[in-house]
Amino acid sequence: MASYLSHFVSYLPPYKADQVDSLKWLETLHQLRESDKKERVSLFMRKFGVSPEKIKTRRSFIEDFISADFQSNKLFVERNSFNPNLTARTELAQKALENATQKIYEENQPSPQHLLHVSCTHYESPSAAQKIVLEKNWDTIVTHLYHMGCYAALPAVRTASALCTQGRVDIIHTEICSLHLNCDSYSPEQLVVQSLFADGAIKYSCSSDYIPGEGKAFEVLSQHEILVPGTSTDMTWKLHSDRFDMTLSKNVPKYLGEYLSDFMQTLFEEANLDYENHKEETIFAIHPGGPKIIDLAQEILELRDDQVENSKIVLRSRGNMSSATLPHVWSDILEQNDDKLVATVAFGPGLTMTGALLRIC
Repeated sequence: MASYLSHFVSYLPPYKADQVDSLKWLETLHQLRESDKKERVSLFMRKFGVSPEKIKTRRSFIEDFISADFQSNKLFVERNSFNPNLTARTELAQKALENATQKIYEENQPSPQHLLHVSCTHYESPSAAQKIVLEKNWDTIVTHLYHMGCYAALPAVRTASALCTQGRVDIIHTEICSLHLNCDSYSPEQLVVQSLFADGAIKYSCSSDYIPGEGKAFEVLSQHEILVPGTSTDMTWKLHSDRFDMTLSKNVPKYLGEYLSDFMQTLFEEANLDYENHKEETIFAIHPGGPKIIDLAQEILELRDDQVENSKIVLRSRGNMSSATLPHVWSDILEQNDDKLVATVAFGPGLTMTGALLRIC
């Protein structure tokens, strides 16, 4: 059964910070928290923070992240001694994501048969997706796909592909990673997380037909997913009393190296295509979990710079927006190319490796 992805609409969170300023903001925050360890905080930030050469700018739904005046910081300093509780965080998040959803759907659009709401960073009932359906008086079925992690766009596409015979399916991602800043820790692992992740929102549609003249689309040729054995503790995304909490093992790149080549072979085989014959002409949309992930995938798969360029551009201009990141990469590729194969892959807790082979129509 054929399915097609099209009509990408992204929303830019309102607060934008250069990475130089963002790193300084984080350094100042942790120095206020650990006033007797200022030199140590500075050393760790220089060593482990994601550099401005890799990420130029990030965006947030939270104004605090562009404010150098910590006396007016509304969330992370004023409340609860640098560590706001989950209630304070989620009150802010719900308002921001409802606004983002309204902006994405502010133009008159036909109602979808199904609306899939994807988020790993905030969910509340009724959700922002349910509220937009009620506001517009649509006869639309809302389904929530939550807490999977950075790879969630691909399960969403798999679900939409199964539903699209009933009518158009919209997929909307709303991610507010900055909400879950861990003010208690400036460990190497946490500084990577705090200087890498950002906020983003994007919507796109899945249908069972491609109509020439209505713009370009991706045809979904195949999908594949595995759980890497023995890795359940290497990446986690868990509930904490004050936030959602991420752990990330240094072993993750090693596991990618062991499984990625075979994974790509299978992805092409399931589309009845030979990987080696088509690899040179394929664009690779790799979820930019971090600069090293893209570089490692490029090395393992022996790819040219131009084949992974879109992933690096999105990381550099937006940071890692969790599940919203890959759709931004797809949108850029679709806009810039014609008649190309696109192999896309993402990684997340599990360890889960999931991917799809797409063709631009």
